[in-house]
This record gives sequence, structure tokens and C-alpha cells, in this order.
Amino acid sequence: SANGIPVMISLAIFIDDFRLFVGNLGMEVTDQMLQEAFCRFGPSFKKAKVVREQRTGKSKGYGFVSFGNPDDFLKAMREMDGKL
Repeated sequence: SANGIPVMISLAIFIDDFRLFVGNLGMEVTDQMLQEAFCRFGPSFKKAKVVREQRTGKSKGYGFVSFGNPDDFLKAMREMDGKL
């Protein structure tokens, strides 16, 4: 969680790309940290990206995690909602 605030998760589904929105991230969270938190949910994990301000490089406090398989995606969504 970011300062005790549960992480918010929602979803977007594209063809072969099941994408989680991960919100309320702390400013210290990096792509690598997000990847380490989500890659354990299955071999179809594709990538994790923290969205940053273009000009300053500072985190906007949210990111996206992509899976290629709906089962891994749903497992991650269920287990990580409200955590991180």
C-alpha cells in the first residue's frame, strides 16, 4: 500500500493482453518493484510499468501490469487487490 492506502486494481482486456491498472502506488515504486510483485502469478506475465511525468520523471502514482493469459491475470487481480 501507499502510506497505508490499499492499492487499487482495475482491468482492461485487449487481444492476448490482459492489463491491470495498479493505483495508489507510492512515489518510490519502480518498474522493477512492480515486476517483482506481479511476475510470480504465472509464466504469461509480460511487463509492469509505472507511469511517470514526461518532464520530471516523477511517478504519477499508478501503473499497468500485463499478462498474456486470463488465468494468470485473474489470479494476480484477486491476490493483489488492496495489497503491494
